[in-house]
Amino acid sequence: MKEIDVERLYEIAGKDALQMERELFYFSSLLLKQLELKRFLTDSGVAAKNKIAVFEEVYPDCSPRFHALFCFLIDQGLVQRIHWLAQKFSEQVSLKNKTCYLKVTSAERLTEAELDKIRAYAGGNYRFLFELDPGIIGGIRLNWEDGRQIDISLSAALEQLKEAALG
Repeated sequence: MKEIDVERLYEIAGKDALQMERELFYFSSLLLKQLELKRFLTDSGVAAKNKIAVFEEVYPDCSPRFHALFCFLIDQGLVQRIHWLAQKFSEQVSLKNKTCYLKVTSAERLTEAELDKIRAYAGGNYRFLFELDPGIIGGIRLNWEDGRQIDISLSAALEQLKEAALG
């Protein structure tokens, strides 16, 4: 399998590395949720121009740099590696910037006041990656780059109630 030079990609992204990280994270998360889209984009029988057209329809406001990266991934048959690439690119950003990311998942867009509370709670020097997931119903889920997780979502609370009720 072909490899992607993540360090070189970071160098190419330059001052836009954080934007590239957010876009990789966003699109990787999208493909995890939309399996039909993932199947389509990774199907070797689908023409590259058709994959690009669907990508542009699904993510019309991506940066030109991310668009070029995605076209490269399609051309090289590497779309299935986007989850790996998103993770490795975030690790590279962390290494180069001496920071870690904190993924914040919520059912709805958070207000500035809510974001300020999360920043105060987290402390430290974090890059925040935001994800909307209506499946958590309410509350938030925090995932640190080092693997720590706090899930104070309504869906997690309901799952705990279900487990307690079923014994």
